[in-house]
Amino acid sequence: MKRTLLVINKSSGSVGEVDFEELTSAFQTAGFSLEHIVELPRDELPHRADVEKMAVDVVATLSGDGTVASVCSRLKGWGGALLVLPGGTMNLLSRRLYGEQSIPGLLQSLGQAQQEPRHVSVIETAQGEVFTGLIAGPSTRWGEVRESIRHLDLAEMVEKVPEAWAATTTSDSVRVEGLEGGYPAIFVEPLDNGNLCVRAFRADGLGDMLSHGMAWLRRDFRNGPHDDLGEMRAVDIIDDGDAEIGLLLDGEQASGQSPFRCVAGRSSVKFITIAGAQEQAGLASRLQG
Repeated sequence: MKRTLLVINKSSGSVGEVDFEELTSAFQTAGFSLEHIVELPRDELPHRADVEKMAVDVVATLSGDGTVASVCSRLKGWGGALLVLPGGTMNLLSRRLYGEQSIPGLLQSLGQAQQEPRHVSVIETAQGEVFTGLIAGPSTRWGEVRESIRHLDLAEMVEKVPEAWAATTTSDSVRVEGLEGGYPAIFVEPLDNGNLCVRAFRADGLGDMLSHGMAWLRRDFRNGPHDDLGEMRAVDIIDDGDAEIGLLLDGEQASGQSPFRCVAGRSSVKFITIAGAQEQAGLASRLQG
């Protein structure tokens, strides 16, 4: 049995719908013994030293992608492995690692398959590692609208929609160094082949603007109107009109300095994967994209 610490973020996605008695049983059946539980936001995220004192083999997360990134930042260099359960809204990292699975289905698969702890491709930035992708540019203001909807704050949503619309249509655009053209947003995603996939989102007219905004509100911004700029090992994103660039890092609001550099790298912690599942999930993602 693998000694396991479970990190739960009860404000993420569908975590509140989970039956924890059934979850504990599913962990046990899959070969993981739950020794400790950290519940956010009540508890603080553990640091590497804390986890090492607990002598656990696995840190499992039941949360969104942003929380997973925070856990990884705290555990940098740890010798154990992370297990990413689909507990958030988009679950991009869990889907990337294991494909589209429910929590019970994933744990059952892990119990029956060959488990393979390994490092995964990430984007290395000045703000740390990014696991599922980042967006840079004025269109990141739509992320504030999305958060208003998630928290059911209608008053804030009414305020944020015009601000996001204005930022996308009137603010300075961002560009990739060495390439022509400016855009309201540039999306960078780590690929399993070790490269970065770079896409630039358009808002040339009313139709593009509506499609762009709706893609954000559906929480799947990658489906907005865009140009594929190709695969790169490193990319510098520049805002010629402002020293600061709006960012979304693994879905979390942030900001950075122009030029904002992204470099293909490998994660500083290992993740539990199912042998062969990552390649299948990555292929499905590319076919859908």
